[in-house]
Amino acid sequence: MILQLILNKYFSLDPDLEYRLEPLANKAIAVACTDYPDWQIFCTFTKQNLLFTSSLPQHVDVKVYSSFSGFVKFAVSKDKTELMIEGNIHTAEEVLKFFSALNIDWEEELSKYSGDVIAHQAGALIARFKQYNSDSHNSLEAMIGEYLQEESGLLPTHFEVKEFIDAVDQLRLDADRLNARITVYENN
Repeated sequence: MILQLILNKYFSLDPDLEYRLEPLANKAIAVACTDYPDWQIFCTFTKQNLLFTSSLPQHVDVKVYSSFSGFVKFAVSKDKTELMIEGNIHTAEEVLKFFSALNIDWEEELSKYSGDVIAHQAGALIARFKQYNSDSHNSLEAMIGEYLQEESGLLPTHFEVKEFIDAVDQLRLDADRLNARITVYENN
């Protein structure tokens, strides 16, 4: 299966692959794309790689469902928000940890084909793009938060939340004091 060859080649670029695969050895997961209901694939982890099959194994530890775009989001940016996971939660966490922790030196891999100078320039360009993407995301998040708090008044500010929490704490203390007074009054 072509996907198996591609992923195992991709995984082999991680120098710590065997260490990362160890907790997943002999675990089976089912992967289904909600955009294609008839399509489902099963993966079994070994100590060296990942094996794919289209037939149901004897036991499936985890089932992962998502739309095609959800899988792409996870592959590109490790965004798990669109993944739906069923089964053994410990195994699911190990699978997500495995994919999230892959450590591949793309600059080194590219240098094998293009030379060090081009690989370094490409790596620097990708790093700048990632930084720009992160800065843009943080800036947009801050602007939306500011708009929702200051402009539209839909969300409270941090000060208003703290003020509310302090008022609730004071009310709780006052209620406890009143309860103590009532208890003393009832006992006398």
